[in-house]
Amino acid sequence: DDGSTMPLTTIQQKYGNDVLCLRQIHAGLGAARNYGMENASGEYIQFVDADDLLDSDEYNSCIEKIKDGTLDVLVFSMKRNKKALKWHSIHHNVEELFNSGAEYMAQHNIQGSAWSLLFKRILVKEIRFPINMLHEDEGFTPLLFLEAQKTLLCGMNPYIYTQRPNSIMNSKSKDYLQKRLSDFLYILIDLNLKVSKYEGVQNKALKRRIAQLTMDSIYNAIKLLHSRKCLYQHIQLLEKNRLYPLPTNRYTWKYSLFTLFANNRIGLYLLYTLLS
Repeated sequence: DDGSTMPLTTIQQKYGNDVLCLRQIHAGLGAARNYGMENASGEYIQFVDADDLLDSDEYNSCIEKIKDGTLDVLVFSMKRNKKALKWHSIHHNVEELFNSGAEYMAQHNIQGSAWSLLFKRILVKEIRFPINMLHEDEGFTPLLFLEAQKTLLCGMNPYIYTQRPNSIMNSKSKDYLQKRLSDFLYILIDLNLKVSKYEGVQNKALKRRIAQLTMDSIYNAIKLLHSRKCLYQHIQLLEKNRLYPLPTNRYTWKYSLFTLFANNRIGLYLLYTLLS
């Protein structure tokens, strides 16, 4: 509980001894999740945001898959809850087992949201969410995958995500949009500084994720700010931190096409014209 005014006794009365209730002074989502992880005692961890739900039938099927303790991470997807429990599934509907989280991340554009993972608590002894940051999941999830061994991409969608038009992530405030981009860039730079710590498939996986996030940051600089000047300033910051030009690896057709445009001045102008 990140500093709400609801009495903890109200929650405890509802769930009894099945739930340990923790409250911190308001410090944001990253700090709240870190506090939860530090006080967790179970073998696995699952994050669920306060306004979201879990489909109990599908989630129980996920639990069955981890009961023997051999999986480090189970990856699932979501249903989008637009209003009054009417939802539809999105993302993957396949099942695939990987020898490591790095192998999975090296071959896929991962879902960065931490709620999409059911993972062993032991993996996050040294990993924490960035504090007072937007997009904090992007600074956590890739590092978790680099620590994981057996990783299952599950074909189920047990998470029910509530889309609220007045949520903070839908804010149109200029200051907020600038913070989104600057926080995202901070996390990108931090991940890039960690690349040299890893070798082999882990190094390859983290580089792929950084390239994907860099592409996203350029796209967001165009879509959120609607300013060529701001876009070119953003490109200069990426270049200064050795994140630009984008690597020309053929990760996906979308990435390859975006890179073809984004890596030169004329292409950037065309991207800005098409997307803004």
